[in-house]
Amino acid sequence: MNDDLDVNIIDVAALIDYLLNGDASAISLSNADCNTEGNVNVADVATLIDYLLSGSWPEPVYTVVGTPNLFESEWDLNDERNNMTKGADGIYRLNKAGWFPEGTEIYFRIVTNHSYAFSWPAEERLIYIYETGAFSIDIIFDPNAPDNQKINVDMNKIF
Repeated sequence: MNDDLDVNIIDVAALIDYLLNGDASAISLSNADCNTEGNVNVADVATLIDYLLSGSWPEPVYTVVGTPNLFESEWDLNDERNNMTKGADGIYRLNKAGWFPEGTEIYFRIVTNHSYAFSWPAEERLIYIYETGAFSIDIIFDPNAPDNQKINVDMNKIF
């Protein structure tokens, strides 16, 4: 366990000892903040206990955060309206639609478990509207693809 309270899953015994013998008053149960390397924030005790009992991490929640001209809220990590849906192919998607004037700039990122700790891309991604109209916009995310291929955007002009 280090100063920022990160514990590697290999060090579970140290975490259990901390929970049993240390002052647990500062620990709060919150959404998971864990990654595929097995790093878990001490605040995520419930997730760690689930992992120890089941042997698998819970499905991550991927949320698109961005400008309110498409996402209805401004960079809100907890806006569940922007949670992505996992398809049978393991790819996550979010469909949004709206009317946009020419020159509209829409910025977004995809966050994991309502946290910027694991998010893509590193800088905000831009969707630029070249002509006025109503559009259906699909944001597609493959968490297993290389970083430069994780996110795709499909836009269809409705009218």
